[in-house]
Amino acid sequence: MNVSLGKQLETLVAEQVKTGLYQNNSEVVRDALRHLFLQEDSDDTELLARCLREAKNSPRRAYTPGEFRKLAAGAIASRRRRSSIS
Repeated sequence: MNVSLGKQLETLVAEQVKTGLYQNNSEVVRDALRHLFLQEDSDDTELLARCLREAKNSPRRAYTPGEFRKLAAGAIASRRRRSSIS
């Protein structure tokens, strides 16, 4: 699939890749789309935002590419499972 983003969005995507959190442009777009779909469930969106803030401010070692997203996805899945049981 090819998608045209326009100069402004292309610049924003490139900046995200430069942070080292993402390995390439596709990862940024996939993550952005996941975030968009998570907005339907505000609890998950807030959980993800809190996890991102905690990781950014953490004195621990830096995460390897993709590691943090796996941890955040696991936390969201765990929370959903607990919510469905309650």
